[in-house]
Amino acid sequence: MARILVIDDEPGICQALEKLFRAEGHEVRTSSRAETGVPLAEAFCPDLVILDVRLPGMNGLDALARLRKADPRLPAIVVTAYGTVDTAVEAVRRGAYDYLLKPLDVDRILAVANRALSSRRFSAEIALKSETEDSTPVRTAIVGRTPAMQEVFKRIGALALSDVPVLVTGEIGTGKELVARAIHYASARARRPFVAVSCGVVPEGEARAELMGEAAAEGRPARVGRVEGAEGGTLFLDDVTALPPAVQVALLSLLEERAYERGGDAVRRKADVRVISAASGDLRGAIDGGRFREDLYWGLNVVTVRVPPLRERLADLPALAAHFLRGTGAALSKEALRALLGHSWPGNVRELRGALEHAVVLSRGGAILAEHLPEAVIGGAAERPGRDEETIRALVGRAVEEAPEEGSDLYERLLARFEAPLISAVLHRTGGNQVQAAKLLGIHRTTLRNKIDRYGL
Repeated sequence: MARILVIDDEPGICQALEKLFRAEGHEVRTSSRAETGVPLAEAFCPDLVILDVRLPGMNGLDALARLRKADPRLPAIVVTAYGTVDTAVEAVRRGAYDYLLKPLDVDRILAVANRALSSRRFSAEIALKSETEDSTPVRTAIVGRTPAMQEVFKRIGALALSDVPVLVTGEIGTGKELVARAIHYASARARRPFVAVSCGVVPEGEARAELMGEAAAEGRPARVGRVEGAEGGTLFLDDVTALPPAVQVALLSLLEERAYERGGDAVRRKADVRVISAASGDLRGAIDGGRFREDLYWGLNVVTVRVPPLRERLADLPALAAHFLRGTGAALSKEALRALLGHSWPGNVRELRGALEHAVVLSRGGAILAEHLPEAVIGGAAERPGRDEETIRALVGRAVEEAPEEGSDLYERLLARFEAPLISAVLHRTGGNQVQAAKLLGIHRTTLRNKIDRYGL
């Protein structure tokens, strides 16, 4: 039996969680405010805390910091109806074991709670630092409420607490640099430079000088490289597999020794930089083909963040479209949105942004019709049905391969991945009429409303 404290201003949630965990044999206390919940924790000595972010008076994240200060090993599950990257980063930085979106799923909250309690019992929970008072708040333009993006947000929050090298993977146009920037600006290096290098566009003969710099020569001043320019901050290497072999050696030395040499200079210079790299292609194929050093791969790939392609998170598309159209005065018609949802998006978020910019020009800032979209988008939507089964099989196969052997919520994650875009498409078909949408889906209106809230549709 464990002691569980629930802090939430919604009486229904407190009652439901109390009933749920007592049925599991646990002792439960509840509080509707952080001001009473924190003192209650001191007296109750809980093994697990579940708390909402938005509370009257002191918010849940401030309460979390106080609870963790009193007991640094206390696991806390943060729940919120507002699953942004900022919320995820702040929750993890302040010590949250995990965070979940409302409305809460019974099986999901039980699974997470059991893992959290196990981690406390065996002293194996992830070590997370509390946020310092003078740290820089995170603000990014990453948009996404789907489960796949929520996992990215959580990983960003965890990586902001360390200095380990990070490899960001994903298809072209998924937003890998945005993820790298989010990690940087959530970290202790936020006030120092973020220097981005597109390795694929740097001429091979200039690559070493571009990164490491060059010593002064007759008639030529010394050249400051990107490593020196990122001193104290983060060096982001996009398309890292394009680096020539000699520069790969120099980069490996930088990672292992935190030092480098300018071209033409034997003096070793110390470097305080964090390296985040990104790759869109087949890294393993590049290694096997001798184009990329395997030891460098392991040096860069201490932690990996996979950014999902847009076709795997179509439920985020309406929010992304609204983000890109903000300030233009343009609005999507149902037909246009239906076409966008039917496209396969090989260029991902970057292609979506370009398609909307194209449509804004043709619509002259008014209502965007399907005819205003690029031909590739309209044609792709028409061709998509023939590829649906292959795409679905690929998605399911990847999810099964990546799932852990035990304690997996695979069914829930797969259901969410397909359910969210299905509900979004039906809502657009019915013009947002939830009564008609519920009838078309064959579910109760209350169930539909809960799912709309859960997926942020």
